Amino acid sequence: MKAVVPRVPEELAPLAGALAKLTSLRDLDLSHSNRVTGDELAQGARGVALAALLHGLTRLEVLDLHQNALGHAGALAVASVVKEMKKLQHLNLSGIAHISDSTRARAAVAALADAALSVLSSNDHLSSLRLSIQAAGLCTLS
Repeated sequence: MKAVVPRVPEELAPLAGALAKLTSLRDLDLSHSNRVTGDELAQGARGVALAALLHGLTRLEVLDLHQNALGHAGALAVASVVKEMKKLQHLNLSGIAHISDSTRARAAVAALADAALSVLSSNDHLSSLRLSIQAAGLCTLS
């Protein structure tokens, strides 16, 4: 099953265009870049936009997304994109989702764990993986 490509919002199109031209990019740190406060829908929309920026960066070896408020939809979108990054050596997804609904939090945790397992199973070079999610009704996964 092919991953659904998130659409890049208009305001991020210049950045998406620049990233697409960096074909030799190996290390990307977007930590603390989605600090949207407020409701989870706004966080999710920005998280999906962040995932859209990452689409196609399959040569990345280091990806740091820690401390981004992705929400449920954003966590699912990022998980889908990360699955395609087969050359990752270091992946930091710590503190990326603060989800209030425990059912949706479980789905986000499952999707991110599945993405991490996908990277691990197809990549003998992954030497560092950090994943933590805070969710209502669930203990922190780390």
